[in-house]
Amino acid sequence: MPDYDFHALLEPLEFQDLVCDIVKLRDGIFLETYKEGRDSGIDGSYTDNAKKIIVQAKRYQQDFKRLYHDLRYIELPKVRKLNPDRYILGVSVDFEPKQKEEIVNLFEGYITNTRDILSRKDINRLLREPLYKRIELAYPKLWIPNITVFEKTLKESVNRAAYKESTEELKEAIKTSKIFAPTKIYRKALQEWSQNYVIVISGEPGVGKTTMAYLLALAYLQPDNLDGFVWANSIHDVYAMLEDEQKQVIILDDFWGSIFHDDYTRRNDENRLDKLIKRIIVSNGNKRLILTTREYILQ
Repeated sequence: MPDYDFHALLEPLEFQDLVCDIVKLRDGIFLETYKEGRDSGIDGSYTDNAKKIIVQAKRYQQDFKRLYHDLRYIELPKVRKLNPDRYILGVSVDFEPKQKEEIVNLFEGYITNTRDILSRKDINRLLREPLYKRIELAYPKLWIPNITVFEKTLKESVNRAAYKESTEELKEAIKTSKIFAPTKIYRKALQEWSQNYVIVISGEPGVGKTTMAYLLALAYLQPDNLDGFVWANSIHDVYAMLEDEQKQVIILDDFWGSIFHDDYTRRNDENRLDKLIKRIIVSNGNKRLILTTREYILQ
């Protein structure tokens, strides 16, 4: 059950995007969003012939007094100037019931009820709902494992020789996820990933194939199943680490590159890969395969 500290985990622009994504899904509207900077009181906006809606996200620590002061003296003048039909506020702090009412009264005529004030608790509650799962997965910094889970995973896998390299790659994946900024390509890949058990990530060296593979694997496994992270350099490695009942993601790195120069090996391993893919497709969803390859080799 998520109970995220958005102030600690997300940068201001990331929290802004999270709030806008939630409002878009909850209210079924398309919001225009804006880059970080002087926002004039707007982080997201929706306008049609009948109404104008403005969304604003404020990333604060637990300090209602400071938040209320800034809302009254900085944000309210901007809102009055913009004069929207509806103003939605998302914040990274929790409220007492009377504090939400104070904000509704402050923005009288713009915020009509407390539903349009999304607190930390409100956002976490929505992220628990299945409908919002894809939004949660789009922000890896929220669900990267804490150190306790990470140490447990290492203890369970470090004594298994076949998993030693996977353990090192898992460490690298977690380290990468802490500085990863979700992109449109990642979101698209995540959507494809939710519908397919096998995905090929291709591109020139340095474009981020490995990073994408890391983040997709972590998104599927999440903290409770990290011992299912498998990094393999050959089909032999894959079969050495497959465990039928366990939820696993196998990253087969530069598979075709490793067999490219040997016709016999290529034919043999491609036949084995074909069998592996068929096995994963009928695995009832508890196995996923990611293949990374250089573009020219794929062609």
